[in-house]
Amino acid sequence: MNSQYEKQNIDSRKGTAQRVGFYTALFTALITLVTFGMAIIALPNSGPNCLEGCLEYPYLDSLSQYPIDYRWMVPALLLVLAYLALMAAIHTLAAPGRKVFSQIGLALAVLSAGILLSDYYLQFAVVPISLMSGEAEGIPLLTQYNPHGVFIVLEELGYIVMSLSFLFVAPVFTGK
Repeated sequence: MNSQYEKQNIDSRKGTAQRVGFYTALFTALITLVTFGMAIIALPNSGPNCLEGCLEYPYLDSLSQYPIDYRWMVPALLLVLAYLALMAAIHTLAAPGRKVFSQIGLALAVLSAGILLSDYYLQFAVVPISLMSGEAEGIPLLTQYNPHGVFIVLEELGYIVMSLSFLFVAPVFTGK
C-alpha cells in the first residue's frame, strides 16, 4: 500500500513539474521576444560603434536617455526568473541517471540568475536615481553606457554562466 501511495505522489509531482515547465517555457519565449524587442530599440548611444550623438565619458548626461534606455530591464528581470523556473522544472523531470547534469545546470542557473538580477536591478534602480539626485560619484563605472564598465562585465559573466547551464542540461534531452 505504501508503494502505491508513493507512486501517486511521484506522478502528482511529475504532473505539476510538467505543467510548470510547459507554462514557464511559453512565458519564457514570450518575455524573450518582448525583452529583445525593447532592448534592440534602446541600444545605448555610446562606445566604439556609436557614430553620432554619442554619450561620452563620464556619461553623466545619460539621464536624457531615461526611461527609454532602461525600460527593457523590467522584462529582463522577469525573463531571468522565468529561466530559473524553467531550469528547476527540467531538473525535476530529468531521468534519475541524468539528474547529475540537470542539477549542475540548475546550480549554474541559480548563479547566472543572481548575477543578472543584481546587475539589471542595480542599473535600473541605482544609476538613474543617483543621477537625478546629483550623485555622480562612481556612476561612470556602473552605467550601461560604459563599454568597459561593471554593467557590461556582469552581464557578460551572467550570460556565459547561463550558456554553461544550458550545456549541462543538454544531456537531459538526449536518448529516450
